[in-house]
Amino acid sequence: MRRLLFRSDILPFMIATVGEWIALYYWLDFNLRSAALLGHLVLWAGFILERSAVLYWVRTVFNPASGIANIDYPFWQQALRIIAVTITEVAIWIVWLWLASELGHVAAGVALFLLMQVEHSWEMSLVKSTSIWTYMRNGRTLTFTLAETLAGSLWLYYVLEGQHFTGGLILFVGLAVEHVIQGGSLKPSRERPSAT
Repeated sequence: MRRLLFRSDILPFMIATVGEWIALYYWLDFNLRSAALLGHLVLWAGFILERSAVLYWVRTVFNPASGIANIDYPFWQQALRIIAVTITEVAIWIVWLWLASELGHVAAGVALFLLMQVEHSWEMSLVKSTSIWTYMRNGRTLTFTLAETLAGSLWLYYVLEGQHFTGGLILFVGLAVEHVIQGGSLKPSRERPSAT
């Protein structure tokens, strides 16, 4: 088992988790204070920070010097893929909050789970250059999607009950669990590809 390196393994994970937490937590906070524009700016800024860390991690892990297969498309294509995934995830959270206000927490939570499972599967398939269907039914993908969905639903519940610290803590833990499991799922094996 390879030892984790701070710069290539731990730091990007920390930045991604904190970036997404800031994005979501303060987006909701500003929305509840009728400052939706500021909320959306924070949402985008936090997700850009998170995705930049993800892009850095992918470029660090999937490189020729690591002894594992390199992603066979250039940086600009990786960046475009991550931008598309980011736009999708931001839209999902916005739809989820609207559904929670219109249909209630349970219906919004179910919708969040289903939409996030598709988004996570798509994201995994883009990084691993494989079919989205591989991850749609994958137990690990279902697990980290469920962790994020439950954390998001409980976060909203506690914030609306005035328990901001509890809600924020639950959200942070859920996002950390999501990133640990997802990162482990994305990590390639150490086997070198066979020559063709």
